[in-house]
Amino acid sequence: MSPARRPCLFGVCLIAAGLMACSEPLPPSVPRAIRITTGPPAGALSAAGEALASAYRAALPDLAPEVLTSLGTVENVGVLEHGQVDVGFSFANVAYAAFVGQLPGQAAPFSRLRAIALLQRSPVNFLVGPRSVVRTIEDLRGRKASFGYPGSGTNLTVELLLRAFGLDPNALATPTLPLDEEIAGLLAGRLDALFVPGTAPSSPVQAALAGGGRLLPLQGTPIDQMLRQYPFYSAMVIPADAYRELSIPVVTIGVNAVLLCRVDLADDLVYRLTKALYEAPDGAAVDPALAQWLDASVGAATPIPLHPGAARYYRERELSP
Repeated sequence: MSPARRPCLFGVCLIAAGLMACSEPLPPSVPRAIRITTGPPAGALSAAGEALASAYRAALPDLAPEVLTSLGTVENVGVLEHGQVDVGFSFANVAYAAFVGQLPGQAAPFSRLRAIALLQRSPVNFLVGPRSVVRTIEDLRGRKASFGYPGSGTNLTVELLLRAFGLDPNALATPTLPLDEEIAGLLAGRLDALFVPGTAPSSPVQAALAGGGRLLPLQGTPIDQMLRQYPFYSAMVIPADAYRELSIPVVTIGVNAVLLCRVDLADDLVYRLTKALYEAPDGAAVDPALAQWLDASVGAATPIPLHPGAARYYRERELSP
């Protein structure tokens, strides 16, 4: 064989090797895990987190959403800051306080937090049992109430409420139990009051009302002063038709929920996460458990800076604040 033929034979060997390689199945791509932290099981944000994960699975098949429970929205900002999750729910007051370094026990600002969307306001539901003599916040003096795990967003809010009326939260607080056990204790008279967040219709509130519990208003001069001092809170009304057991609207206070992420997530990824939050694929309806939290017209009005990927989504749809 002449030397001039060798390169040609070498080329044939390369082609054959290439054909053999192409005939072998390619390894499947592994979906990227997206860890979503919500809150306590059966809490206000738990169903929203599950619905969000389902929306991501449907719209973004290259992702593998995983829903994680937590003690609440304060813990959520901590695990986001330390890179233990990718996306998480919180409340506007908690997110802002964490970002500027003003959360109780916080050593430094949580600078890795960024926002995806401002969500709907969540009312504080002030519940008492069917035979309770409690009619107002002042009536709780000397009694026992449950208002979320220490350090949760609900806990922080109710502590402000109680102090506005001159009550010591530590003197009222009871050990926090699973929500279904607390509702059972409220209805049986073992617990004087229960404070839970949740947009109407809220399953825990519905369970309490169906058992004879009552939803009381939160109003008065101390609350007016609190709202002036803490602008993330605002007065709101739970309409009478929100629950079958209500005969009149109930005045309360509320705070917007917010969907957060880490600053180091890729811009394109967060853009896709933001788009999938609002836009179900193929014209399908957004899950009601998630839809009740969404209002794209205010989504960009977040208490901390938007992630660049989220900001791109709002700019493209001319929804920037």
